[in-house]
Order: sequence, then structure tokens, then C-alpha cells
Amino acid sequence: LTLYIPTNGTSTDIAPDGNRIAFIGARQGATSLFIYTLSARSPVEVPGTRDAANPMFSPDGEWVAFLQARALNKVPAAGGPVQTIEPADRGGVGPPTWLSDGRIVRGNQIGSPVRQFGAEQRDLTRVMPGEDGHLTPLSMRDGSLLFAAMRGGFHGSLNRIMVVRPGAPEAREVVADGTSPQLA
Repeated sequence: LTLYIPTNGTSTDIAPDGNRIAFIGARQGATSLFIYTLSARSPVEVPGTRDAANPMFSPDGEWVAFLQARALNKVPAAGGPVQTIEPADRGGVGPPTWLSDGRIVRGNQIGSPVRQFGAEQRDLTRVMPGEDGHLTPLSMRDGSLLFAAMRGGFHGSLNRIMVVRPGAPEAREVVADGTSPQLA
């Protein structure tokens, strides 16, 4: 078993309480979702997750969501069947982010805003003139949404890291010339 490291996206996530690690592992050329529990000290392959990508824990640590064939799925972190959150025909292309209020959002394809997925699908950002789209959303503790506003492609010199705060009518720039926000 080896850790799968993609060229884009993520392959690991740590549960909010620090007791579990979800990761994409490769075994005999096939990738799947694995969950490592500190108490068990052994990774467990999650059935039905072949070709999974971008694992993420829910804010309460009870679920792990992941992409699989462009569909957004979830599975109980303690074990159980895979459930589809968003079918492939309605999914976006960017890695998902599970917000503290339970919503799951994704930076969508070029030309699109950050979008909330699930039963109530809606745009959370507005692409402004000159922007190519909004990608890599991250949730901040205060409920703000951090994202990259693309201008001139992923390596463009006019890209910006933006933030939209709860209840704010517009996003504002926090970092010029940036593309992949991370929280520290």
C-alpha cells in the first residue's frame, strides 16, 4: 500500500479531532479511499471507493466525502455504505470543501463561480468581468470563504486570492498574484 499523490487536488485529510486520517492509497495499480484510525494503527480500505479522490472529513468528523468518477460521495468515517451527494452529471471539477455549517462547495470549471452542491445548488461567488473563474475554495473559522479568482489561467500573473464574508455583498482581494490559498 502506498500513498497516492495526485498532480492536482489532495490525497489526505485529518479528522477535526485528530483521531483519523483519510487518504487515497494505491495497491496493485488501483487507488481507493483508506481510513487510518490512531487506536487501530492500521489503515482500512473503504469498500466501494475505487478511483476515489480528494477525501475530506465533515466538520464533526463523522463522514468522509470524496470524488469518484466526477460524482461527490460520502461514507461514514466509522464504516458503512457509500452514499451519493451529487451525481456526476451535476458535479463540478474542483476539489470540494465541507463548510462548518454543513454545506459542501466546489470551485467549478473555468468561467464559473464557487458553487454550493447538494439539494440546494447555488452560486456563492460572482465572477467579475476579466475573471476566468473561481477555484480552490476554503472555509475560514468565521464562516468566510477564501478562494482563488483566476485571470489569465492558473499560472497567470493577475490571479488573486479573494474572501467573501458571511452577509457581505461582494468579495474582496486579500492577496494579489496568488492561486492556491491554504490556511495555517
